[in-house]
Amino acid sequence: MNKKLAIRSAIAVVLFGALFIGYNMIQKVSDFDPGTIATPGWIVAVEETDEGSQAVVFDADGNERRSPGYQPKFQERDAVWNKKGDRVFFVADREDDTFHIFRWNLARDEVRRRTLDSRSKGTPFFGTTELTGSEDLGLITAGGRVLQFDPKEGSTRQLLPPMAREVGRSEDGGSVGQFDQLYERFGQSFKAAKWGKDRRWIAAVMQRAEGGQVLIVQSQVIPEDATPEQVGYYSLPHAIIAGERVDFDVNPKTGAIVFSVEGFDFPDPANPPEAFVNEKGEVVRPFRNVVGFVDPDDPTKTPNRFSPSAPGMVVMAATPDDQTIFREPAVSPDGTRIAAVLGTTDENGLFAPGGLILMDLAEASGASGTGLLQGPVSSPSWHPDGNTIVFLMRDGARSIYTIARTGGEPKRVSDGKKNYSSVSFSPQS
Repeated sequence: MNKKLAIRSAIAVVLFGALFIGYNMIQKVSDFDPGTIATPGWIVAVEETDEGSQAVVFDADGNERRSPGYQPKFQERDAVWNKKGDRVFFVADREDDTFHIFRWNLARDEVRRRTLDSRSKGTPFFGTTELTGSEDLGLITAGGRVLQFDPKEGSTRQLLPPMAREVGRSEDGGSVGQFDQLYERFGQSFKAAKWGKDRRWIAAVMQRAEGGQVLIVQSQVIPEDATPEQVGYYSLPHAIIAGERVDFDVNPKTGAIVFSVEGFDFPDPANPPEAFVNEKGEVVRPFRNVVGFVDPDDPTKTPNRFSPSAPGMVVMAATPDDQTIFREPAVSPDGTRIAAVLGTTDENGLFAPGGLILMDLAEASGASGTGLLQGPVSSPSWHPDGNTIVFLMRDGARSIYTIARTGGEPKRVSDGKKNYSSVSFSPQS
């Protein structure tokens, strides 16, 4: 009798444990997520302290709201809006000592974890409805790879490197296949990725084994009318440009990839184009720093002088030394211009931001660029109406400011006492 009772008790404990685990799993990934909220003019950011960092939003009147459930030890980062502008997604180590994607429902003031597996996640990107369509799919990085992220299902799917039909398993649980070898020519791991127009392309920055970064594009769709030669083009990854640092954005109107490169290098440094090798066999780089763009949907438009198989490049501005450096290009909502950080190198060899500049998206437009303001600025991002830019500027702290596209006096949004990062306007207009 006692033996039967013990067996029943053991079974009950196991069942209870299974139900408890199952309940927690459902709670983590189920998508009971009602409610919406108007957020025109709202700004998302991450507040950074000595103890941790926390996702916050400022409403149109400058009132600050903080992510609920936060504890000082948490590290929250990479805060972005969803396409509708009523949810904020951010990366945090709130659970399991692993960085996961969390969703902040602003209407309900509720934060919920939206990813499950053990790999740390980063750099979520959704884009705008105009750029990528109405479906609320994002891109994230995890384990050095690029994954598609479905916040409703809490699911992910590897996109870069593309999954081959015959796939093995690596020691860390990642997939290995024929495409991995192609990508190993360019870099070791992915730093950030963004969708192209209608999700036909992915643009991404990879970290190189020898240091530096490289910008690559990979098609997600092969056009039905593509010629055999074009099928090969659309099937392979293409290295656009490389350097010590690469920043990029995607034009929401055209899908063109706008980039800035600091410390230019050839995508394949071991095999530079012959045009840039002199009679002594020395590699001659055409510039040190550059800002420009490419259209990956038009592989025959203009040959790429630096990477023959890649789409053609339009140079907006280039400089021979570090007296002038471009960083963080942000494309305007109408797709006609960029806001970018202009800077130089200080006496310690470090980047010293000098101000914001506006440049038309056109060849050699840097010569006619407009200086918007001077100061130690970073992280420019546009309001969806294209009339205002939000950015960070050091004024004792790293504060949040806005400025009109036409110039004038910048307006401070934060209190001037705290440091912020990951700043952007709500996509609601």
